[in-house]
Amino acid sequence: MIYNDCFAKSINIFGSSWKLPTDFPRDQKTILLNPVTYYNISTPYPFGIDPIWQTASNKILFLNSYKMKLSVIIGVCQMLFGVILSIWNHIHFRRYMNILCEFIPQILFLLSILDI
Repeated sequence: MIYNDCFAKSINIFGSSWKLPTDFPRDQKTILLNPVTYYNISTPYPFGIDPIWQTASNKILFLNSYKMKLSVIIGVCQMLFGVILSIWNHIHFRRYMNILCEFIPQILFLLSILDI
């Protein structure tokens, strides 16, 4: 759902926010879309990637880069969520030394890798 594709097949759920010009010749292979005239700013694409990217000449480079960055962000958020959940286990089982010797170093190490 995040990438708007399933089994490497693109799906168009919400339609595109870009509108092709009516005077666009169909035999022309490429077109440069000007955001000022062809993009509907009032309704941003609600979720995922706008399907107009499927027609771009740099589609594979853009989508692979997008997917890699999004995968890293989701993975780091999942790791951070797991480490934060561990503090509730340490408090519940009254292992306060583990908070000092395990939780704090894990958070410091994770955040130092992210360069935040």
